[in-house]
Amino acid sequence: MKNSVVKLICAVFFIALIAGCSNVKKVNLLYSPTDADIKGCAGKVTILPFEDNRTDKSLGKAPVSVFEPTSSVAEWMQNAMIQELDKAGCITQVSSSVPDTGLAVQGFVEETYLYQPAMASFKAKSQLRLKIYQNGNLAYINTYQGRQRLDATTTSREQALTQELQSIMGFLVPEIIGYAN
Repeated sequence: MKNSVVKLICAVFFIALIAGCSNVKKVNLLYSPTDADIKGCAGKVTILPFEDNRTDKSLGKAPVSVFEPTSSVAEWMQNAMIQELDKAGCITQVSSSVPDTGLAVQGFVEETYLYQPAMASFKAKSQLRLKIYQNGNLAYINTYQGRQRLDATTTSREQALTQELQSIMGFLVPEIIGYAN
């Protein structure tokens, strides 16, 4: 009986020790525009505030860590889209409401997740739902998804998330430009 109690105490202590080893890793949300030569936007695009619809607001996990963003994921995605549209030649402005005339876009973050199952790899996933309004009316809705496996020995967490977002922007921005022209 005494031996069982000692084993139980040791097991509880070990579990508490393992749980205490779990830590939070802060991830800076960075973005640099893609290398893609997307040009030809001749219009004005109003950007509505993006919304973060994720139930889990963390960015992901590793075996003993949780990845937490240092800033808003919705604002990060919104700013990335603005950078890409500006680079393509669009005239962007931010507004809190859908204008009666012209083009407006709004994004809804459905998923942004980075998983590091081992020291040598990342799995990145993102999903963004986009609404495009023309002259005050909803004209288009689409969901953009990206999934990538990346080498964690040569790629940082920040770079992995940036590359994932760049892959989504490569599809999303040309569609917006099509409506803007």
